Amino acid sequence: TLKMGLESNHIVIDVGFSLSQEAIVEELCRFGAHVYTCARSEDNLNKCLREWEDAGFIVKGSTCDVSSPEERVALFQRVSSCFDGKLNILVSFFLGSEVFVIVVSSMTKFSRFL
Repeated sequence: TLKMGLESNHIVIDVGFSLSQEAIVEELCRFGAHVYTCARSEDNLNKCLREWEDAGFIVKGSTCDVSSPEERVALFQRVSSCFDGKLNILVSFFLGSEVFVIVVSSMTKFSRFL
């Protein structure tokens, strides 16, 4: 099942914190994934992190503008540190209304795309 496929996976989600994007984070947590998220707004990010913690979800996050190459590099350095260099999936919303899901085999291989 999908739940078994995501359990213990390390997933990064860049979100603008719309309700549908927040729901994706919550659903992945319910499936047992380790989630790291980012947003440009520190206030929105902190609000969501508190709500997820209150709900019993373990979500890490930081502010980042993923449209900036320098900030993407810094983000993935933080993610690499947080997840001990392991990243399985990247879900990105930053390119307009399209959702991009990238399955990653290692942070080293993924860094070539930054």
